[in-house]
Amino acid sequence: MIVLFFATITIVPIFWVFSTSIKPMSEIRTWPPYWIPKHPQFISYVRIFTTRPFLQYTANSVIVASVSTAICVLLGLFTGYSLSRKKFKGKTAIALLILATRLFPPIALISPWYGLASKFNLINTHLVLIIAYIYMNLPFVVWIMLGFFDRIPREIDDAGKIDGCNKLSLLRYILIPLAGPGIATASIFTFLLSWNEYLLAAVLTVSPSAKTIPVGVMEFISDEFIVWNQLCSASIMASIPAVVFVLLFQQYIVKGLTAGAVKG
Repeated sequence: MIVLFFATITIVPIFWVFSTSIKPMSEIRTWPPYWIPKHPQFISYVRIFTTRPFLQYTANSVIVASVSTAICVLLGLFTGYSLSRKKFKGKTAIALLILATRLFPPIALISPWYGLASKFNLINTHLVLIIAYIYMNLPFVVWIMLGFFDRIPREIDDAGKIDGCNKLSLLRYILIPLAGPGIATASIFTFLLSWNEYLLAAVLTVSPSAKTIPVGVMEFISDEFIVWNQLCSASIMASIPAVVFVLLFQQYIVKGLTAGAVKG
């Protein structure tokens, strides 16, 4: 019953957005509103690509989110492994310091980010968003990977060393497969945060060549008028790549649970 309740409150808004996206404006303004369009049409999906550079926004989001996710997961993987397996003074303090860098809300960092981006001529580029998203998401990835590596028994490391594995091969062939769920979780987490981020993208980009989907979707809202069916169409299209990414990485969570330690 509880699952049905949460499924309902999740699906209903999505269905309403899709229903609005295929309604003509005359039906959208009708009161009381109705769920099923009387004259459904998909012209709004065509218009968001023909009247606006929505395809460019999508490409920008894919580039920024994918690159920042790959770098965050790679750096977070090695950092989490080092913090989990190495013994040195101040290890806990370093882990807490990494997490503390994310305590500042993004809106408090807009001025520093804009100032630095302007100084290095990075305004309106993919690179500035990639750097910003790495800064924002890397601490979380480090802690996710640290938690997963801590759950892997150290006896597995010892068994690998007995079999002749060095540190790199131990990490590559044994620990990374066992940490597969953590890698998939960190990838999904980082990608979704990067894909949906709006504030920094709105401040640090000014033209379609660098704007991401959240910024592009907001352009359907003007001071005088909101094109509701196109706004909803853009929202549906913006969610599809993120959903595909999550579905692709979900399989690695399952694979990672059964890989690595047991053979035969």
